[in-house]
Amino acid sequence: MTHHTNGENGEKYPQWAEEAYQWCLEEKRIALGWGETGDVRGFESPEAVVEFGRSGPYASLHNVGQCGRQLWSLCHEMQVGDLVILSTGEYRAVAYVKGEYEYSPDRGQLGHDYYHQRAVHITPLPAKPVWDLADGLAEGQSPYLPLVRCARSVKRKELDALL
Repeated sequence: MTHHTNGENGEKYPQWAEEAYQWCLEEKRIALGWGETGDVRGFESPEAVVEFGRSGPYASLHNVGQCGRQLWSLCHEMQVGDLVILSTGEYRAVAYVKGEYEYSPDRGQLGHDYYHQRAVHITPLPAKPVWDLADGLAEGQSPYLPLVRCARSVKRKELDALL
């Protein structure tokens, strides 16, 4: 998971990305925005999430298609036990997913609509070496998205060697 690293005035690491990272560490949760979409479990497909966004609250966003697919992935593709590398433009921490998808409007992050969440456990694993072991982005993934898939899964033995 990453937070966008290009601020409104071109600053490389906007303050809210650091605040979001700290929130994640403190709350032991990862989260995506687009909260007005509602609970993703109520949609039949990623295309349905995208269509809702295009016809409603996020119609003016140029990346609404990616938004819907990101939410679908967090809800339906991410699994308990998956590793997540937290980033704010640099690789900061590694967490493993320990909870199912939750739609939590009462637990929004930092006053934003980051209602799509999963509980995580922060590990002592070093983030950049884990990223390197996973061979970075999988083919077809965009570094500009908050949730991306790595090129390969990392074996437990490889992770243990990093500690």
